[in-house]
Amino acid sequence: MIALIMLSASAYAADPLVDLIGQADQLYDAAHYAEALKLYVRIKATPTSAYSETQLRAACRLAECQYALGQYAEAAAAFEELLARSPHGVRKYAPDLHYGDCLVILGRTNQAIRCYNFVNKNYSTNYHVNVQTRIEEMEKRRPNNTSEPAVAPAPQVQR
Repeated sequence: MIALIMLSASAYAADPLVDLIGQADQLYDAAHYAEALKLYVRIKATPTSAYSETQLRAACRLAECQYALGQYAEAAAAFEELLARSPHGVRKYAPDLHYGDCLVILGRTNQAIRCYNFVNKNYSTNYHVNVQTRIEEMEKRRPNNTSEPAVAPAPQVQR
């Protein structure tokens, strides 16, 4: 039993993605988003046999860095890819609120309202007041028709 624990601990410690995500998270927590973004891009692009938890967290943080840097189109595209790739696993990182913000900024109000309503229904109440305020503001500006304005495709993140 002890040998098994030691074996798994050494395998975990030897994982280069774990070291990289640690470095990237330290940069992110210190609000050094541009530097953190570079590491998250590397982690996400690392080939593995399966999309690992480390890569999932890196992909979410990558989108959050883009959001923090004002790269809203890129962040929205990254959030969309993330939600499509792992719709359930990613929810623990609560990406929907900033994804909704990106949609607002990009003029995709109807999609943003659906996103915020999802947050209101599925996330803890510490998000709700902020989300409800956003929904109310958005509904005042919501066009009478339900069609979304045309938005140019988001630029691809360099990998």
